[in-house]
Amino acid sequence: MVLSFEDTPLFDWLRKNRFFLLGLAVLVVGIQGYNYYAPGLKYAKQAEAWGLYDAIAVSLATDFENNLSADLARAEEYPSIYPWIVFAATNQALATSNADAIAILKPKLANLVNDESVSGYKAIPASGEITNIASLLMARVEDQQTHGSKTWTNPEPTGSKVKLVVTASDGSTYEISIGLYEGVAPAASAAFLAAVDNGLLIGKDLTASGGAVSLRDYNPEATEALPLERQYGYFHLPGSLATSVVPGEPGQQEPDAWTLFLMDATRNDGGTSVFGSIVEGLEPLQEAVATPGLERTYAITEAVVL
Repeated sequence: MVLSFEDTPLFDWLRKNRFFLLGLAVLVVGIQGYNYYAPGLKYAKQAEAWGLYDAIAVSLATDFENNLSADLARAEEYPSIYPWIVFAATNQALATSNADAIAILKPKLANLVNDESVSGYKAIPASGEITNIASLLMARVEDQQTHGSKTWTNPEPTGSKVKLVVTASDGSTYEISIGLYEGVAPAASAAFLAAVDNGLLIGKDLTASGGAVSLRDYNPEATEALPLERQYGYFHLPGSLATSVVPGEPGQQEPDAWTLFLMDATRNDGGTSVFGSIVEGLEPLQEAVATPGLERTYAITEAVVL
């Protein structure tokens, strides 16, 4: 006698465990779906967050006092950027001795001091001792409230000078002169000067975002990373010219990338090399990049060593 499948023990077991097996199948499909879609959703959320960061940076640069509270509330919904917005705003409040802004920021900064999720955000102040960024800024806030404001400045550049002419898509031109710190950042300065001498910057489009303009990937023959030339007393202040970190390799600097900061960015102190500073022409470029509603692109049309 030939048994049908329905008469076998396997069929009986399948029938008794059908709900378990159905649940298991749903679970497997769900895990596969999550593994397939989750990375894309994660990257989309990250892109959204850092897009907001850029928008808030411009907003704070445009009208710090009136926009601060609203911008902090917007940033608080995105844990990946919120600490950096608080850090940047605190630096700006300290730099401008804005007591009202410091009063708003101090309790938020105090929360970050005790937040384990940001305990790994480190800075290296002039003392040379690695310190939590939130704790360092809190110490600066308390020092300013106790002893009054301090002015943070970069030394006057004594190295070579470079003239850059930046042309906007509407025809506007901005001429800036940059002095280099060749004595303290020789590798970054030499790479920049070589790019100028060889005409590698001419015609290259700048990326304007978050109160800065940057250029990268302009020398396909540059393959060896630059060292981090960390010099205490050289801050990422408005007008500073600094290297860019190789993605995923902190301490290694891109050989053909740099950022020209148009607003305070001292959150980057200790992370990239400040190797130059604008000595002429900062304000017009600051105003152009920070003006909301101007959808313009920028390119370098002239670069010469003076």
